[in-house]
Amino acid sequence: MTSPRRHELDPENPMKNLRKLCTIGQGAFGVCSIYHKPRDEYGPPKKYIVKRVIIPTELNTTRRVVDEAKFLQTLNHPNIVECYGSKIDKSELYIVMHYAEGGTLDRLIHDQQGVYLPEKTIMYYFAQVARAIRYIHSRKIVHRDLKTQNILLNRRRSRVMLADFGISRELNASLAHSFVGTPGYVSPELCNGMPYDCKSDMWALGCILYEMVELTSPFSGDIPIIYKRIANDPFRPYKNGNSTEQMKDLIERLLNKNPHERPSAERVITFPWVLEHCVLESTELCRAVTTTALDIKPCDMTPTPIVKDGFQSLQTIQMTEKGPSFYLNKSSSGHNTSNTLKISQHHY
Repeated sequence: MTSPRRHELDPENPMKNLRKLCTIGQGAFGVCSIYHKPRDEYGPPKKYIVKRVIIPTELNTTRRVVDEAKFLQTLNHPNIVECYGSKIDKSELYIVMHYAEGGTLDRLIHDQQGVYLPEKTIMYYFAQVARAIRYIHSRKIVHRDLKTQNILLNRRRSRVMLADFGISRELNASLAHSFVGTPGYVSPELCNGMPYDCKSDMWALGCILYEMVELTSPFSGDIPIIYKRIANDPFRPYKNGNSTEQMKDLIERLLNKNPHERPSAERVITFPWVLEHCVLESTELCRAVTTTALDIKPCDMTPTPIVKDGFQSLQTIQMTEKGPSFYLNKSSSGHNTSNTLKISQHHY
């Protein structure tokens, strides 16, 4: 597989000259680690995230997983984590990706320790995520596991990037014969047995927006109670007294239980109120801003896991609304969906 940045890594073997620093995640299908490339003629030392994915031969998913890794390398957007290259060695697939030093959006929210984020900060991040979703939807891709844990930040926390596109979920879904997602972000239509499409991603975006505003998830409870609440009940009442009516309106549009009335990513980024708060440059490049301008704390660089990607085993998964990826099967009001990320035109 070729690498989009041939000057940085060997296109035939992106793992060449990389040295492992530490492991940040391990589970049923592989290991996620931080690797280091020493200074060379191409530039200073650099860190990478490397996923080592073990592909069980009995699942017969090797070709799909390899194709998925190859497809990741074609994605080119400032708000999507860059995949530099991949290499398969027998039953193991190595994927080399950009290392985001600022941690996750989930961690940023946790770092607030109950202090609400300024609305301008929320909208700055929201616009970046919405642009990334618009981009993948335009490529006929759905993410299927949007959540704050899968949104990474650069060191200054001025740019966000979507991560975790489907490799481990492909394996998990094949093993469990079920749809894979995260409880607190699952849409009502999924709870009612409908297939996943772009509008389910938009519901998850609404959950992310609500979480940035309220510092908590819009729905709570253990499985299967949370499914029933998502399908039938309104989300938690607002407690953030600083929220404007425009913010509440945007959340309510995205968390509309009728997927046909839920706006698309293309529509969301054209809302006048969104445009008032965000500069949507034609080049899709993020504005250069500082953490001071955003009123947020820079990352303290504590060596804690920055990627939570569904590698956990079935036996160790915590089934809570903020937990890792889970398996929604027939016994839990789920729907057996296609494992592929590609979707058809009629879902738009």
